[in-house]
Amino acid sequence: MSQNDHSLHLFEFGPFSLNVRERLLLRGTEAISLSPKVFDTLVVLVENAGHVLTKDELLNKLWPDSFVEESSLTQNISILRKALGEGATNPHYIETIPKRGYRFIADVKERNETDASTLIQNSGSEAVEDEENSAPVEPQSLVVATSEQILPVEVHTPIQRRRWKLYAAVIVLFLAAMAVITIVRVKSLRRTEGAGEIKSIAVLPFKTIGIEDEKDVLGLGMADAIIIRLSKFQNLSTLPTSTIYKYVDNQRDVLAIGRDLGVDAVLDGTVQLSEGRVRVTAQLIHLSDGKTLWAGKFDEEYGNIFLVQDSISEKLAETLVLQISDSDKGRASARITENTDAYQSYLMGIYFWSRGREDIAKSIPYFERAVEQDRNFALAYAYLGDCYYYNAATRGSVASYDESVKKARENVEKALALNEGIAEAHTVVAGIKTLEKDYASAAIEYKRALELNPNFARGHNRYGVFLFHMSDLSGAVNELRRGQELDPASRVSNAALANMLLFERNYDEAIVYARKAVEIDPDFAPGRLALGEGYLLKRMYGESIAQFNEILKSKAAGMNLQVAKADSAIAYANSGRKAEAQSLLQDLLKNEKDMLPYGYATIYAALGDKDQAMKWLEKEKLTHFRMATLKYDPFLDPLRSDERYNQLLQKPVEDDYE
Repeated sequence: MSQNDHSLHLFEFGPFSLNVRERLLLRGTEAISLSPKVFDTLVVLVENAGHVLTKDELLNKLWPDSFVEESSLTQNISILRKALGEGATNPHYIETIPKRGYRFIADVKERNETDASTLIQNSGSEAVEDEENSAPVEPQSLVVATSEQILPVEVHTPIQRRRWKLYAAVIVLFLAAMAVITIVRVKSLRRTEGAGEIKSIAVLPFKTIGIEDEKDVLGLGMADAIIIRLSKFQNLSTLPTSTIYKYVDNQRDVLAIGRDLGVDAVLDGTVQLSEGRVRVTAQLIHLSDGKTLWAGKFDEEYGNIFLVQDSISEKLAETLVLQISDSDKGRASARITENTDAYQSYLMGIYFWSRGREDIAKSIPYFERAVEQDRNFALAYAYLGDCYYYNAATRGSVASYDESVKKARENVEKALALNEGIAEAHTVVAGIKTLEKDYASAAIEYKRALELNPNFARGHNRYGVFLFHMSDLSGAVNELRRGQELDPASRVSNAALANMLLFERNYDEAIVYARKAVEIDPDFAPGRLALGEGYLLKRMYGESIAQFNEILKSKAAGMNLQVAKADSAIAYANSGRKAEAQSLLQDLLKNEKDMLPYGYATIYAALGDKDQAMKWLEKEKLTHFRMATLKYDPFLDPLRSDERYNQLLQKPVEDDYE
């Protein structure tokens, strides 16, 4: 039967009813949820029941004019089998034909829109005949079919009933079936309405086909370009590239990723380079019901890849019915470069930059190459400036501190001269101003960055940390909370918010975000520290010590190793195991310079030795950060009644920012 023939669009097989026009699969009265492509796969198989469909035939039917790997079909078949309740080794519905394809092997009945009355009349006649012959009638399945959908209803026909009673019973059953249909459809409608508008989206790296060299990051680049455009829209939260880069792997469950990221919709696609042309497919999937809201196919010369990105962004905006201001439209449509070689270098830089601190150094040569290839590439200058700023702020090894600050300033000034509206550039300026101790100007630049792009997660995070250094705990929590909302799958965003909530003494919520950080990356020591400290402050000593022990066993703990030892000592002291706390303290003191005086002060405070605690605190350099921790740190609560501690809080801040 042709897919375009709507007169026959109702199918039955086993306990299932398939309504093609309404795109509905029922097991009895239970609706089975399937993603759009999986549903299409089932329809093609059912319409060709009993016939072998080769893999090529299925790929051509399901993805016409698209470039899709065989693994996508295999995944659809696997999902279908689970939905139908069968395995591959003992199939009742879908048979695998080795090296060829698949065949639907169950008996399939077809119904059309006129079948409802026919079925009812036929069932009645059969029942009357049985009655007249005085023969016992077995329970039979009466299928009530309508133009909406079909529902199987059990009819138990008694022996020797009058004909009019049977007709009445059939009518009652028909009305009952209609009532069930109405309930199912109303619930479905409510689910759709309840999903609401799309407020958040994840643009996954496009799957690359037949690309094995450096252009393999083209899929990430497609996502990054679209993310940049969508991030300009104030009523849509778009996850940053630093979150989605980890999904470059082609083998993935898009719906599962979307649910993990906590977004309303996911944009997924493929990109292929072939003989100087770029071919792209994309689809926007609604997470609440798995439906495709929009899909498109594009084929351009590689030099026109920017046209493809423009088209996808515009179609998405139209699909999402965004209320876009003229200024937003202008910023969203502006291309970052017209030079494909510079763009390719930029993509490699973004790839390494997104991976975090460990790979910042690897990104610098690519951004430098990008600005050499296109002297007007403002965004590449901004990211290059950010790399050098970050190296200066973390005292990295790429260049000396002074040289790093100088290069950061030079590149960000070039970026802003070319385009004053780049939020990333203003964030770098804010960081440089902070290093220069010009805090008032730094605050202005952070605010300017977030005015330009309210959805800039990294901007919110950095501004939040800045506000804490300025002893504005409430402002810091608000900014870090917003950063986490915009980038919920970032281990850094979750751990930073958890730490700030500990200072706010919101321990339960701190534990929630710390757990997220650990779930995202079990080896991320700052996340485990925050989780352990949350447990410790909740007096859950066993749980806290277990977290600190995980860090102590880790080969990637680095500078967090000493902090984990200090926290373990505090946990032992607070739980009454003071001998073990003293033992850990003595072990730390053997290499005294490995930990700041502040750490020793917190241990002595837990042990109740205020004199030693104050002795160590007086050795501490009173930077902005240190004064903020003295003001808010709950681990120093045992000292707050000591007059010496209060005098320490009154001392002037040393004009230094760490």
